[in-house]
Amino acid sequence: MPGQSFVCERDGLVRIDVKLAANDAMPAGGLVLRLFEDDPGGRELARASVPGDWTYGPRRFLPLRLEQPMALAGQRLRFTVEAAEGGSSPPLLLAGEGDELDGGALQIDGSPVSSDLVFRTWHQDRLAR
Repeated sequence: MPGQSFVCERDGLVRIDVKLAANDAMPAGGLVLRLFEDDPGGRELARASVPGDWTYGPRRFLPLRLEQPMALAGQRLRFTVEAAEGGSSPPLLLAGEGDELDGGALQIDGSPVSSDLVFRTWHQDRLAR
């Protein structure tokens, strides 16, 4: 199961998008994206299911939307992309060789790989009270 660790840039995290390598990369059974605190025994912060028939535009980003903005500035986080119901994981776009991002490297089954996934984070300027 591919995953990526990173350091959250600022408070108000509302969404993480992970880029597929090809438009036809969505497994028929769909995917589950999960966000965790990146430490041993870190709790799950969010989960989103993406159905196999989900259609997306040419940018091919899979969205993990949080139910509410979270104050996570400076914290190490980790997300995973898992195939639903025992299917195979999709090919995800890598950002070249080496760990180019400060936050961490691509991990597969818990072991680091010398590349990074292409992903982006979205933040809301004001946290809801």
